[in-house]
Amino acid sequence: MNRTVDYRTDLYSLGVVFYEMLTGQLPFESDDLMQLVHSHIAKLPTNLTEINIKIPDVLSNVVLKLLSKNAENRYQSAFGLKHDLELILQNKNLTELGQNNNSGKLVINEKLYGRDDEINILLQCFDRVCQGSTELILIAGDSGVGKTVLVHEIHKPITEKRGIYLEGKFEQYQRNIPYFAIVQAFTEFSNILLKENDKKLNYWKHLIQNSVGTIGKVLTNLIPNLELVIGKQADLPELGGTEAKNRFNYVWLNFIKAISRTSHPLVLFIDNIQWADNASMDLLKSLLTDYEISNFLCITAYRDNEISVIHPIFEITKEKTKLNSQLIKIKELNYDNIASLLIDTLRHKSKMKINNLATLIYDRTQGNAFFTVLFLKSLYENNLLEFDFNKNSWEWDSVKIEKQNITDNVIEFMSNKVKKQAKQVQDILIIAACIGSRFDIKILSIIHNKSVDETKLDAARFHIEQKNIPNSKNYLQNALYYYNIWGAVAKIKQLTEEFPELKYQNKQTTFDETLTISSSETISAKSTIELSSIIKASRSLSSEVKWINC
Repeated sequence: MNRTVDYRTDLYSLGVVFYEMLTGQLPFESDDLMQLVHSHIAKLPTNLTEINIKIPDVLSNVVLKLLSKNAENRYQSAFGLKHDLELILQNKNLTELGQNNNSGKLVINEKLYGRDDEINILLQCFDRVCQGSTELILIAGDSGVGKTVLVHEIHKPITEKRGIYLEGKFEQYQRNIPYFAIVQAFTEFSNILLKENDKKLNYWKHLIQNSVGTIGKVLTNLIPNLELVIGKQADLPELGGTEAKNRFNYVWLNFIKAISRTSHPLVLFIDNIQWADNASMDLLKSLLTDYEISNFLCITAYRDNEISVIHPIFEITKEKTKLNSQLIKIKELNYDNIASLLIDTLRHKSKMKINNLATLIYDRTQGNAFFTVLFLKSLYENNLLEFDFNKNSWEWDSVKIEKQNITDNVIEFMSNKVKKQAKQVQDILIIAACIGSRFDIKILSIIHNKSVDETKLDAARFHIEQKNIPNSKNYLQNALYYYNIWGAVAKIKQLTEEFPELKYQNKQTTFDETLTISSSETISAKSTIELSSIIKASRSLSSEVKWINC
């Protein structure tokens, strides 16, 4: 949880298979799905030798390594696993697992560095919320410093306490839309409920319906998907300005009171609060200062260089209520943090080489977490950081890296990366940056003035440029599959000429009609998608879009 899903998830699944093969049971068993999820992300499985004493300790340790919670502690490749299993089969002495464990792929360690105090504050606040308090946390920091990543560290305890985590983000170019981030968050809540079994769905249906009474349409007008949970709502009588606002606040207060309880505390994360509209801030103030609401944690993040002391969020903290509020100021990574990141990622034996590279990266990035990761990936993509299979280690030439004309400005760095993209890719980046974080691909294609399939191909080109092979392969395979169905011979020829690797695909293969977009969702290729990689780049350019003549 709270980590990128990559090929090492398959190694975890293989560990589950091995565990059941050897012991006759799964690592974790429960009829409660949430309990099962919590077990897989937080609990250690029983040692295999405790279940069957005939299982050798070394084989038990191999399986437990596959089942490590942190992907960094698992085998990093099937070759590493095969190497250890062959040694065990040959009865050779295996003193340490994973000695031949490198995949040759750069996988940057996703552990948070230099954030222990901040994480503790978050966890302590959540503990108080579980006991009934209402809390507000303000997280300040520059763009790319790691505010959102920090908040996501609270996912595990939320799951353990059966809590509800919702997230919304205000957009710079959507400031004229009232309640933009709040609607986004509670639309996600509705979608979560719709995935529950009938028993739980009925529980939530009655709970919410009883809380909103006969005026639930106040909610469903903003969150249409909620109507799928609680049913069609009665029309609302027309009211004047003040009365309509009071009715609106009344329904929302009852709604939040219903869903934020000791049995399921509510955590609402609102990102980019500096771009919030006045209506959203009024609603948040009502929710946070109401004496009857409990078990509610609201976390807001903002860029402190884009907000003033008169912003309404600071006024909320001055209200004389039971609300507890805290400010967390996120600082840039220091040299030691970057050195630790390199040690965990590269696992190089030479401390001097690690220190030299850490110094070089720190000088260029000034400790900005987002820029640090991008810089490291850039070295890898430009073959300045390579894995030497003969030495079984990562190798680089610090002098050669230093001579490269790599900017020390994150915006310029990102701008240069985008300028190197094909014209089609730049076009789709511009549109994506202006629309927002999530959107329907049909909307993107309409603005893009191309068909849905052509838009997907442009997205595929972007992923290929970024060396994001799984995503690009999904896009291309889906396009080729439908071209085959439609008999679009010219399109097939054009596609296979541009991407020769597709020529080796069997035309009769039925490609999966889903695109895995993020670690949290697999969704229909024909419905709403999140082009996460595109948005990651375009978000960094949000204040620099003008240079592309948008």
